[in-house]
Amino acid sequence: MNSPDPRGCASLPHLLYVDHQLRITCCPMPGPSIIRLVGEVDATNQQALAETLGRARRIDEWLVLDVSELEFLGVEGARMLVVLCRAGRTRLVGTPPHVVRLFRAMGWAGGQGV
Repeated sequence: MNSPDPRGCASLPHLLYVDHQLRITCCPMPGPSIIRLVGEVDATNQQALAETLGRARRIDEWLVLDVSELEFLGVEGARMLVVLCRAGRTRLVGTPPHVVRLFRAMGWAGGQGV
């Protein structure tokens, strides 16, 4: 599967979730929708992230998660993203170096697209 350019949203992104640490938006596209995570994922909002991504599956069967603006990712949030990616139909793009290091430190080789 080719990774679409996450910045190429033709319309305004839809707000899926927001709290004081995390903003999740969706850019519906032909092909996989792009879900952008901006901010921090930790124990206070990882359940909301899981629920939001579950709802996003109703928008599109395939999801591309743009994590380029993710400033912090806790271990449980990382585990959830890895499980989603390994189950198929989800791919990470724009993985920042600190997230790649976390994936590798946890033994999830590859890191970038998981």
